[in-house]
Amino acid sequence: MQTGFPASLRSLSAALAALSVVLPGEAQQPARAPTWVFQSDAAIEWCRLAGADRSTVVLATQRGDVHVLRASDGTSIAGSPLRFSPGVRVAAGESPDSAAPTAASQPGLGSMAFFERASLTLAEVRPLFRERWRTELGPVLPHDNCGPLRKPDDDPEFLPRLAAVSAEAGGVLALAEDGRLVEIDAATGKTRWTAQLPRLSGAALTADPSAVAATGRAGGGATIRVYDRRDGAARLAKDLQDSERIEWTGMIDGELIAVTSGSVLAIRGGDVRQFDRPSSAGRTWIDVHRPKKPDGGAAAPRLIFCDGRRLSAVEVSTGRAVWATALPIERGTFEALLVRSDHVLVRSPGAIAVLDASSGEQRLYTVSASAARFLDADCGPEVVRAASADEKGVLHCGILGISERAPPAARWITLADATRESPQFVWGERFVLIVSRNAVERFELDR
Repeated sequence: MQTGFPASLRSLSAALAALSVVLPGEAQQPARAPTWVFQSDAAIEWCRLAGADRSTVVLATQRGDVHVLRASDGTSIAGSPLRFSPGVRVAAGESPDSAAPTAASQPGLGSMAFFERASLTLAEVRPLFRERWRTELGPVLPHDNCGPLRKPDDDPEFLPRLAAVSAEAGGVLALAEDGRLVEIDAATGKTRWTAQLPRLSGAALTADPSAVAATGRAGGGATIRVYDRRDGAARLAKDLQDSERIEWTGMIDGELIAVTSGSVLAIRGGDVRQFDRPSSAGRTWIDVHRPKKPDGGAAAPRLIFCDGRRLSAVEVSTGRAVWATALPIERGTFEALLVRSDHVLVRSPGAIAVLDASSGEQRLYTVSASAARFLDADCGPEVVRAASADEKGVLHCGILGISERAPPAARWITLADATRESPQFVWGERFVLIVSRNAVERFELDR
């Protein structure tokens, strides 16, 4: 196996010196004002960019209002927001980028599925933001085997555990707390089929056009249930050992991949493959890399693992370990993992590292200034977009180059009036949205 970072701290220091990254707090320009500001009269619960071109901003308030804005100027696409109950969520896995056109939606416009306590709503996003249909799933029964419901810290009102995804085949899937799994036709809002599962805690759904998998804990142990998308027929029921937990699931080339605390399961139909996963003593972050061949074709997908101090890649089709490398962090651990294009990005409050996803070789490593800490980062084909805060809480955002043809550089901007409590960051190609309690602001980034 290849090792991406230098073996010794001496060689590591030489490599870091060669990268000459401009850090937060160095060569900053005058404070920059936002391009636009959206003010909300209610606290903002979440915000995201939508659409294949990421030109639409969708945000929800804790009151249950969902607004859709143009990312370019912050103006509203709809005259008024769609109104839901407090705690409304976007259905897990739903994205306008992957929403398939149906008889009721023109190609390319995109749709989003929202869920509340026991109802689902499908809304057109563009060119107008409007509700297509809303359906009630009926009363939800309380748990009798997983203890009482616990109110999530970030919900003004607790929500029953309802997981839902939008499928590429024009359907919306929903798992109710009483174990009902339903598929709803995206064009009509009518139920296609219903299946009955055990009551699950911590439930999640993963789907592709042919199958849907429900995972969670039933009684004392984790379980995986797979159903046919055509008619809801059961394909597989697999109960794991009591001590085993499910850490990640995804659909890759028609297989359900479930990473558990002990191994990796690859499920196709009723067949199950099992192979070893990298060992970990604590929390593990997982993402997927889909490499390209020299001729542009797709190579075998890989799972990328980060356990805080070590990164590794495993080929999904064979279970073969491709590369592994230790991360050169002096204190703490890396707390986030992103795979973008052919890069792997990991971030901690004190450092950001970028590796080549195919080989594990180092492309960028930067540490924050002594008085600054990294808050968030995103990665593109040639740049890293990052945000930091200094000791006074003032926010700085910048772009770091990771091109192999030139040494990395950074252009950091200081955000005007930029002390905010617990900000969220939503990254565009050349801009960042800063989401605070009652406002969304757009700042342009330099390249």
